[in-house]
Order: sequence, then C-alpha cells, then structure tokens
Amino acid sequence: MADDKQNQEAKESQEVKKKKSPLMLIIIIVVVLAAFGAGGYFFLSKGSLKSPDAEKTTNITYYPLKSFVTNLAGDQGTRYLKVTMQFGISDPSLSEELKANSVAIRDAIIAILSSKMYDDIASEDGKQLLKEQIKHAVNRILKKGKIDEVFFTEFVIQ
Repeated sequence: MADDKQNQEAKESQEVKKKKSPLMLIIIIVVVLAAFGAGGYFFLSKGSLKSPDAEKTTNITYYPLKSFVTNLAGDQGTRYLKVTMQFGISDPSLSEELKANSVAIRDAIIAILSSKMYDDIASEDGKQLLKEQIKHAVNRILKKGKIDEVFFTEFVIQ
C-alpha cells in the first residue's frame, strides 16, 4: 500500500511538473517578447536609428529649376543630356535671391553640363561630382545665402 501511495504521489508530481513546464515556457516567451518589443519601441522612438543628416533634410525647402538640355562634350553633337533638378535650401527666403539671379545660374549650369563627356557623368560618382560642381558654381553667384544640396529629378542621356 505504501508503494502504491508513493507511486501515486510520484505520478501526480510528474503531472504537475509537466503542466508547469509548458505554462512556464509560455510565460517566459511572452516576457521575452514583451521586453524586446518595449526595447525596440524605446530605441526607435528616441530616434537613435536616424542618421545625423536626417534632421538636416527635414528642414529643407526645394527650389525647382526648369529642365536643361545640352550637347555633351566630345561626341560631335551626337549625345544629349536632359537634366531637371531642384536645389535644397534651408532658408526659404533664399528663393528670392535664386529667382533674381536665375539667368546667371542657368548660364553657369549650362556651361558645366556642356563641358561634360558621357564617361564623366555616367557613373554614380560622376553624378555626385556634377552635383558638387553645380552647388559650388551657384553658391559663388549668390551673395545673401547658399544652397545646401542639388537634387536631380530627371537625368537622361541620349
């Protein structure tokens, strides 16, 4: 009888352990997921994934320009470039200065674009260099402010 009672108690003990282990496992999983979720929310809400340039671009106003169409250098007039761009400016009042100097700005940009060969602007690095050259040329014309960035919204070579 004593053996039966010990066997019964052992079986009940094992059943309780079996019932507790899946329940305990579920509780642990829920707690871990909640911790990861809370940590992820905290991490993202503090903006620690934002790059330093992210705040810079949020305050930019875009100043659109009319399209430019020009021959590329060195191709005997057989290749054309069509570019549409916008300037990124952090001071919206700079729009007036850009408008007042639009003829000089367009002339400077056309001079830069028409001096380029296909190989100069076909690569991503070439386009980045072109943006920097345009930015530098435009900023030399401006007296009250400076453009922050040049954005190509259309770039077609034919």
